[in-house]
Amino acid sequence: MIFDTDILIWFLRRHPRAAEFIDSVPVGERNLSAISYLELLYGCRSREDLTEARRAIDELMAEVLPLTEGLTKTAQELMERFVLSSDRTQKTS
Repeated sequence: MIFDTDILIWFLRRHPRAAEFIDSVPVGERNLSAISYLELLYGCRSREDLTEARRAIDELMAEVLPLTEGLTKTAQELMERFVLSSDRTQKTS
């Protein structure tokens, strides 16, 4: 199963039904698209948010399904730098 971003957002917000839904799928069958992973990173507003999102993905998902391995890795690195950039945080504060 490929989870969409919204279920993970609700999980990170501690919504019990989101946790129940994720738990209902065997760990080996839980997947996330690279796009959904990037959407989660985009929503991070602090280093703590970023750490929590990474940890949740590492613990909950069997695999992040890449578009291509190289493209996905580069996009993730760029997004991780971008979400904590001072320009972005000043504009959204």
